[in-house]
Amino acid sequence: MDRALRTPATEAEAVAVINKIYTQIAPIIFAMFYRNVRKEDLADAIQSTALIVWSYYKGGKLKLSDNEGEVFQYLKSIAFHSVCRMLYKSKRRREKESRARESAITLAPDSAAECAERDQLEHDRRAFATLASQFDPGEIQLLFDRESGMTFAKMAQSRQITTQAIAGRYYSVMAKFRRLAAML
Repeated sequence: MDRALRTPATEAEAVAVINKIYTQIAPIIFAMFYRNVRKEDLADAIQSTALIVWSYYKGGKLKLSDNEGEVFQYLKSIAFHSVCRMLYKSKRRREKESRARESAITLAPDSAAECAERDQLEHDRRAFATLASQFDPGEIQLLFDRESGMTFAKMAQSRQITTQAIAGRYYSVMAKFRRLAAML
């Protein structure tokens, strides 16, 4: 066990610990999402998420203790949900910029069409937020384990269930993740 994960004595030490853990999480987040989003949006999202993780520590929601597994699981959940939100915001910003460019060269649409578009965008935002919130820490851990190269046999062994059961659970979570990623 890494002794650096003990409760930090100073703020500087806490920053170093969070950065150390986070640098191990970021590459997996990149691998999970890169097929569906622009790299610069993903880099911004991960950087912003690191700040959110820090605010969780400062606010007392995140306790860095000797239990490395719990710290990682908590950070992965924060990272996953936060990156989802940031990426969706980036998508919406690009769509808004695109519509602004289009309206500059065409006649403005009538108010009924604008209202319908706003309603659709709000519906899409809620659908995305609902789906993203349905991933629990255990499901996120499954995605992380598989993306980091862990075999089903090893995943099953660590959870003390059959390989067939873990494979079924993984494919179910992956189907949900693909639906989420398709919205980005």
